[in-house]
Amino acid sequence: MDGQVIEVANSLLNLKLNANEGEGKELSRRYKIEGVPQMVFVTNDGTEVDRIVGFLPPDQYKSRLEDILAGKNTIPDLLARFEKTPDDLELAVQLAGKYEDRGDYDSAAGMYASILQSHADSSSEEVNHARYFLAMKDLFAGDRSGIDRFILKYGFSKYVYDAYREMAQYYAAQNDTLQEVAALEAMSQKYPDDPSALNAFAWRMTELNMNLETALQRAAHAVELTRDDATLQANILDTQAEVFWKLGRADEAVQTIEKALKIDPESSYFQGQKSKFLGAES
Repeated sequence: MDGQVIEVANSLLNLKLNANEGEGKELSRRYKIEGVPQMVFVTNDGTEVDRIVGFLPPDQYKSRLEDILAGKNTIPDLLARFEKTPDDLELAVQLAGKYEDRGDYDSAAGMYASILQSHADSSSEEVNHARYFLAMKDLFAGDRSGIDRFILKYGFSKYVYDAYREMAQYYAAQNDTLQEVAALEAMSQKYPDDPSALNAFAWRMTELNMNLETALQRAAHAVELTRDDATLQANILDTQAEVFWKLGRADEAVQTIEKALKIDPESSYFQGQKSKFLGAES
């Protein structure tokens, strides 16, 4: 770690815990830790001041630490500033994002509702995120009408892709295969030249053992689309190979996974896939 970052970090009382064990597990529940790495900054009485979610390069990390120590761009700071300028979209978006990061979805929803009230005529992606968040919150409560309206009216938004993906995951968790497949199908139709969308459809079809011929076509197209991105292509070749295997075309599955192995010969996963396709124990 960068020396200057360590110097700033050492001005804090630091505690590193495993989020899945003992005290770490208890604190993860308390502070609603939904992914790692995460750093939560609290006062002496445990009140959260701010948090850093995910990895940041040293210069950005140092800047965030300095802001937090100075009480700048933390939730208390943003709230105080927002009360003075409640129509400031940038402030509102920052504050809503802070609430999302800390798992306070009701407060985030309130802030996003405020954004839509003040910026109802805007089609900016900041405002579209507010629409998307509130529609997904309704979906998780059992009402999908909002997300359907969002997709129909704001089809140009980047959050439509996220909406299809989240819908598929939601219906998978509900064991509603019909709706899950419909969401994945709609996503791949909406984004016919997006390799990730095509791959998501194809791989899930191998897990469900459904629509395998369509999955094969889409995986093949995704392979072509990723010819300039070897790492991504290797993963899609694995999907294509899995579809071949599910279709009973083991020879083609082996040939395809060998292409992935040429890209990443050290991958134990690809090696295991080849063994599976050959009929050996992985």
